[in-house]
Amino acid sequence: MEFAYDVRFLDTHYDALVHFMSTFIVSNYDDAKKFVEEFNAALVRRGATLYISPYYRIDTDEELKKKTYAMLDFMKGRTNATITVEQFFMQTPDQDRSLSENMTDKFLAGEESSALIGDKFRVPVRVLDNETREPITADQYFFSIEHLIPRNK
Repeated sequence: MEFAYDVRFLDTHYDALVHFMSTFIVSNYDDAKKFVEEFNAALVRRGATLYISPYYRIDTDEELKKKTYAMLDFMKGRTNATITVEQFFMQTPDQDRSLSENMTDKFLAGEESSALIGDKFRVPVRVLDNETREPITADQYFFSIEHLIPRNK
C-alpha cells in the first residue's frame, strides 16, 4: 500500500514555517497510521507545532497517484532546505520522550535499553520565516528528528 504524507508545521526554534511532502509504503492501514503517529510525535518532541499532516492512499487511484507525483515534483522544485530524519528501533518506545530519555528510563527499570540504528534521511523541505514569509536557506537552517520505531525482540 502506497500513501502520500503532506506535513506543515511551525519550527518554534527558528520561528519558521516548514512544509514537506513524501510517499511511503506499508503493508496495511494500521501500519500507515502508526508511521504517521510516530513521525508526528518526533516532530512534536523536537518542538514543532503541527498545523496539518494528512496522509492518504494513492495506489488505488491511478489519476490520484499521477497528480500526487506531479505535486511531489513541483514541491521538490520549491524546496530550499532539508531536515534530517534518523531512525531508531527499540522496544516499545515512549513517543513523548527522546531516544536518550527512553534508553535511560529502560536502563534504570532493568529493561533492555538498546536501540538499533536505522537509516538516516535528508528530506527536502520548503522553509519560510514565519513573520516575513521569506525563504530560509539550507545554510541558515537545521532541523533533525529522531524517528523512534517499535521493534519486536
